[in-house]
Amino acid sequence: MTATGVRRALPAPEISDRKPELAGAAPRTPTEKLLAEIWRDVLGVAHIGIHENFFDLGGHSLLAVRLFAQVEKRFGRRWPLATLFRAPTIARFAATIEKEWSPKWSSLVAIKPNGSKPPFFCVHGLGGNVLEFYDLARRLGINQPFYGLQSQGLDGKQTLHTSLKEMAAHYIREMREVQPCGPYFIGGRSLGGIIAFETACQLRAQGQEVGLLALLDSYPVGYSKLAHNGGALKTKAGRIARRVRSHISNLAGLPLQALRRPVRVALVARRHVLAHRRVLAVRGRP
Repeated sequence: MTATGVRRALPAPEISDRKPELAGAAPRTPTEKLLAEIWRDVLGVAHIGIHENFFDLGGHSLLAVRLFAQVEKRFGRRWPLATLFRAPTIARFAATIEKEWSPKWSSLVAIKPNGSKPPFFCVHGLGGNVLEFYDLARRLGINQPFYGLQSQGLDGKQTLHTSLKEMAAHYIREMREVQPCGPYFIGGRSLGGIIAFETACQLRAQGQEVGLLALLDSYPVGYSKLAHNGGALKTKAGRIARRVRSHISNLAGLPLQALRRPVRVALVARRHVLAHRRVLAVRGRP
């Protein structure tokens, strides 16, 4: 992320030290062989052992979108991206497919459920997925439990929420399945920061303590007006153009089928933000 708010193009996948005993395990079943073919194509790795971790091979959220689009096309079923947290290897993913197991939908995703510290709950960005939080969860240490909150409706079956207040209320119910009472440690990236703020407000209104509210790459509504010439038409046009170029660069090469549902979630979320801005404007807040 640059100082002007533009995301740089993603670097090439970095592969951590591979363990020979894992890399040498060849596919055994037709399902594993087909998955191995898909993984090799998506990750650009010539040989992948069935017990090697998707993330350790350089996988990230955008590659996961491509991966799941191919899996859905070849197997005729859709799984949420968060399935990779439960089944990050070819062997475990194949077992999931062969058992025809589909996880019960939940917005709460246990990215790293173990640890002695109070859990940290992190709300999704505009696309609704939480796969991008994998590295953050890992870097917070082994004693820090980390849960992601993904948007309801990503599975194509659940109804999308129609307001930020609905999202926040739903996420509070999900959080309480793990932690019945505060203090709560919550955060969010981009749009998720605004949702996390609304979540914190609702928790406070319910008499619950909020120990931490972390806003990641998130800005207050109307922040651009505080910048030099922020309200000028030329400044606005330049800001929009930079964002469009950034999004086009990040989405280049992704299959259209893989983008349909996240785009729908993003459009709904965008409407929430615009409505929120109109409400604040009426109240006279910046």
